[in-house]
Amino acid sequence: MLTQQPFGKIALSLSGGGYRAAGFHLGVLDMLDRLDLLKDVLALSTVSGGTFTGMRYALSQKAGEPFRVFFEKFKGDLLSVNIVDLALAKLTKGAPAIPSGRWDVITACAQIYDEKFFARQRFNVFWEGPAIHLTELIFNATEFRTAVAFRFQKSEKPLARIGNGNVSISTDQARQLRLADIAAASSCFPGGFEPLSFPDDFDWPDTAEGAAALKEVQAEIGTPLPLMDGGVYDNQGMGSLILGLKPRLKDFGLFIFSDTNPEAHDFYHLPKPRPQGWLRLWHLKVIWWFLLILALLTLAVTARFTGVPRHLTRDLLHWLPLVLPLATVVALVWLRRKIAVALCRAPKVEGSVWRFVKNLKVNQFIDMMELRISSLLALTSSVFMRRIRQMVYTSVLNNEDFKGRTLPVSIYNLLEAKPWLPPLEWLTPTPAMLEAARAADTLPTTLWFTAPEQLPHLIAAGQITICRKVILHILSPCENNPDKVPPNLLPLYERARTLLQKLAADPCALVGTSEPALQ
Repeated sequence: MLTQQPFGKIALSLSGGGYRAAGFHLGVLDMLDRLDLLKDVLALSTVSGGTFTGMRYALSQKAGEPFRVFFEKFKGDLLSVNIVDLALAKLTKGAPAIPSGRWDVITACAQIYDEKFFARQRFNVFWEGPAIHLTELIFNATEFRTAVAFRFQKSEKPLARIGNGNVSISTDQARQLRLADIAAASSCFPGGFEPLSFPDDFDWPDTAEGAAALKEVQAEIGTPLPLMDGGVYDNQGMGSLILGLKPRLKDFGLFIFSDTNPEAHDFYHLPKPRPQGWLRLWHLKVIWWFLLILALLTLAVTARFTGVPRHLTRDLLHWLPLVLPLATVVALVWLRRKIAVALCRAPKVEGSVWRFVKNLKVNQFIDMMELRISSLLALTSSVFMRRIRQMVYTSVLNNEDFKGRTLPVSIYNLLEAKPWLPPLEWLTPTPAMLEAARAADTLPTTLWFTAPEQLPHLIAAGQITICRKVILHILSPCENNPDKVPPNLLPLYERARTLLQKLAADPCALVGTSEPALQ
């Protein structure tokens, strides 16, 4: 019989990483459930793609669903829902009834999250109904006013801030928030999405309580708060987890950090320069004037020989020859105005930007823009996040207060594993395991899957990695000697070993199956 809470209370963080993160974390949760450890997770902190999995699991617990029901439903949704495709299709329809009236990709994504993932639930669901084992919930975003994390938090601590030390809202106000909007704020990564404005881009209930809460938040916050991906500040959710649990950190026996930050790949390549050609930017201005004059002359000549129709409906056919030149004139004037506005917003360099760039060749200018945008995206999505990750891990793993209580679970751990000698040779990842881990590690950060085998590989990688990590955590104080495993941990050790050996030949053996509870 498994000893109750073999590791004590567990705190778990789920990193960002789009669907790569959502799938890997689903495998981690699944293995924790098979090891009967998931019920010991009391605190959960999530970021971006991890928020999809963590929030959905917490919601299933409030609904009283068995884990297998949650697992199959969520797995099916990840396979079938291409968030970006659905959001772009949604943009062609009417704008949502939100205070800002803004209708862009991230607000459209929030509508998709609401319909496909979170069953139109609001944050108040976690304060109502029967209690669940997740007593601390933290869904992380980053606010761009003071450049720190913004925590949508449900806590047992009465004084726990919902927000941060600079900007916060009350529990009553937070209860009105839509889960889909919280997930959108947590996952709108720079470059891919626009900032989400809080509270104006959020959907508020059409009730007296909802209207009052919105009015209060607008008055307290003042200028709307730009929120973006929680991964910008802490992609692992570790910092928020530790901050949210103070001063109760010593009450927890294990901190699991499920992390889908890829292995250090060669993540940026300089684009190949285009042939320079002869066309310069000032030539485009000449071409613009030529087309405008040509369109005006065509309009005048057409009107001269066909006459200007006097009645819109009766002389409809007579209007047709005038449509093309007139539309060309309007389009050219509109385009010039847009470019003029963009140039006005560009940084001033002792005068007009145009006089500095007009002699650049068109392909040269395109190369410059491509290099700037691609390197900026690489900087925000890889360099900064990698540096922040290193700092957070260092601060936690080198802290004596956490010694023996941390379990970092990275998506590439299996790829780093060294061979083990008997009697622990079964801990050496098999070629099939390595293949699944490599497939999972190299998946890009997207909100869709392009092949049906991608999700099973992610789930399998999560299952195998956390199972192996639990075994190593048990063996570490025993000098890697199975004979020294404490009696209270022996059932867990044997169970984990059995499952790991089952996955040796077929890493995806447990992706679509259930196992009897650990006894």
